[in-house]
Amino acid sequence: GLGQVLIGVAGLLLLVVDLRFHFRPENRCVLPYAAALLVLVAVPYFRYQLAHPEVTGGEIAQRGSYLVDNSLTLIQKLGRFAYEYFHGLSPLYWYVPNNYDLVRQVMKSYGHIWIAALPFALLGLYLAVKNIREARYRVLLIALLVTPVPTAIVALGILRDLWFMVPAALFAALGLAAVFRWLEAKWQPAMVVAPALA
Repeated sequence: GLGQVLIGVAGLLLLVVDLRFHFRPENRCVLPYAAALLVLVAVPYFRYQLAHPEVTGGEIAQRGSYLVDNSLTLIQKLGRFAYEYFHGLSPLYWYVPNNYDLVRQVMKSYGHIWIAALPFALLGLYLAVKNIREARYRVLLIALLVTPVPTAIVALGILRDLWFMVPAALFAALGLAAVFRWLEAKWQPAMVVAPALA
């Protein structure tokens, strides 16, 4: 259910961000084939939605989403969405022990992600923002920014936002690789980098 939201928002952002690339003269000849392929792979989804129009809304209501609460105003719903969204991106939620999640979903005195990975993830995030003109970094940033969207529709929870682990791991790897490149420039790689990696 919520994964559909993630895929839809990510696809839309990727399309918008790379729109100029898609409409370059050398790429225009591919567009009709890409559109046909998109329609082909989307047909089963749309057939299912037409046959069961109540399922998506029912799943959101079943999870107790504030979106279906008629006592809240639009401003209150947008405020709740913003709160849940930014909470889902917060390093305090991911790297520091919290009481937000159910007891059975946390390890006592540990965050959801190892705290030692945080400096590397922040360095990777810095490098991605610094190199945002390159498509590979834009994709990483989009992956990070869309992960809390589906869970923000209901309420933040580790099981609802596990897909955050993918960009978090990629940013940490990017930061770690940058540190090892710096070490290689300072010392002989075989003496420092290889044992550190091991």
